[in-house]
Amino acid sequence: MAIPEGLKTALNEIRETSIDNNTLYHRYVPEILDDTDIGSFASPILEFPNVMNEFMNVLIQRIVYTQVETKLYRNPLQILEGDRLPLGSIRARNPHKSY
Repeated sequence: MAIPEGLKTALNEIRETSIDNNTLYHRYVPEILDDTDIGSFASPILEFPNVMNEFMNVLIQRIVYTQVETKLYRNPLQILEGDRLPLGSIRARNPHKSY
């Protein structure tokens, strides 16, 4: 079974991070290609506890970071969202008509 594209990208990014940090993960876990199945990818992670700890650590950090970013993000256009003004409360001004 082929690994979906988004998951493949995320897992390869974890591997690239491991290369940058010079950790064990990239030495045991192969790069995911189009013909890689999930079994050959997961085998070294499940077999070596240190590799599994490293994988879980990076994965949890990414999930937590995403959640924190989502919660802390402030939308500058939020005041424009929703129907806070009653319908018809703002009239367009016609310069030729006096109100």
